[in-house]
Amino acid sequence: MGNWLAKWMHGNQAEDEPCPHIKPYLNGIADGSMPNGPVRRFVRLHLKDCSYCDKALYGLILLRARLYNLKENPGKSDPLDKERRVELEAGWDAIDAKMERKTGAQ
Repeated sequence: MGNWLAKWMHGNQAEDEPCPHIKPYLNGIADGSMPNGPVRRFVRLHLKDCSYCDKALYGLILLRARLYNLKENPGKSDPLDKERRVELEAGWDAIDAKMERKTGAQ
């Protein structure tokens, strides 16, 4: 399918949003759990021609890989250093205090 056709099919959808008729099958393709058959073949053919769905699948595979890495190496992949974590926690505490003042909660 040409890029113009993909844009027409997507209408006003964001570029990273897959086609609605393919979205339910992307997880099965990403983790290899979708059995061989006509649906799998259809999805694979669609992915060859649709950049929207291909990008969504690629993002899903990357996310799954990151989650797997975090599970296998807990604490080693923490993107926040101690200083940044303290800053974020202080920010959340300030937001909580502000919300308590607004609502009168104690």
